[in-house]
Order: sequence, then structure tokens, then C-alpha cells
Amino acid sequence: MAPLINRTYNRVEFKWLKEYLDQRYPGAAIEFEKKLTVPGEPYFSAASGGLQPTLARRIIAKLDAFLTFPDHYEVWEAKQYAGFNAVSQLEQYKETIGSTYEGQNHLKEPITYHLLTSHAKPEVQKTAESRGIEYVVYFPAWLRQTQQLVQEQGFQRRIAYYDKLHGAGQG
Repeated sequence: MAPLINRTYNRVEFKWLKEYLDQRYPGAAIEFEKKLTVPGEPYFSAASGGLQPTLARRIIAKLDAFLTFPDHYEVWEAKQYAGFNAVSQLEQYKETIGSTYEGQNHLKEPITYHLLTSHAKPEVQKTAESRGIEYVVYFPAWLRQTQQLVQEQGFQRRIAYYDKLHGAGQG
């Protein structure tokens, strides 16, 4: 019997984002789940300066994808059903990246921000674009099939959960 949880989760964002970026930028330098860090002063102080600064940092964000080009960088966030929260997340990256270790020490060129989604939401697109964030809809057939399968599995789990709660099949 399937577990009685009322949620189906199937992480496909990495595959989907990689596929899109590989098509758009063949051969580009892409770093997935790039960490943004800030100095971890308590750790550095506790080590009495014996710890390298790069080891005394704490992670404050993980970018879904970070692309490096000769004249700029790109930050990509991938959300299948992107809402305003995805726009806010990218805005937060914009606000904080300059104060991170990476932003202060390695990122010298302009940075652009991009949101990949599988379903168009005009109000979210309008908000993203008004904030300088490129809004991209990409919905390949395999992702449609995956989403349909996940929805069906979720429906079956909800039925099993309902039956368990209400004693279905007892006679």
C-alpha cells in the first residue's frame, strides 16, 4: 500500500532547468545550486583567526543556476508554478548578492535575473518584468506528463487517506 501522505513530490526542476539552459546557451558555464555566503564572524572568532575566511562563511542562499559570460552573469530561478514568491525570491537575491562574499570578491560584471516557469501567469509576468526580471515559460511534453502523473498519484493518495480516516472497507 502507498504511504498515507497527502502529497506527491517529484523533483524535476534541475532536469527541466538544465534542459532549457542547455538549449538556450549551448556550452555555457553553468553552476547549479550556487551558494551565496556571508562571513560567519562567530566561527572565525572562535577559531582565533586560525580558520581560513572561506571556511568561516555561512550560506544564505542557493541559486538554482548561475551562468557566467564574459560580459555579465545570469541568475536563474526555476518554479513549475511560479507565483509572486518567486519574484520576491529573485528580488531578495538582487538586494543581497552585493553584500555576499561571492558578490564582493568574484562578481565584477553586471548580473541579470530570470524566472523559468511551466505555466504562464500574466499578473506574475507583469510584476517580474516591471522589476527587471525576465519571465520565461517553458513546458516540454515530458514535464506535462510528469505533472499529470504527479497529480494522479496525489489523487490516489488522497483517496487512500480518506478511506483510512473514514474506515472504508470495514464491514
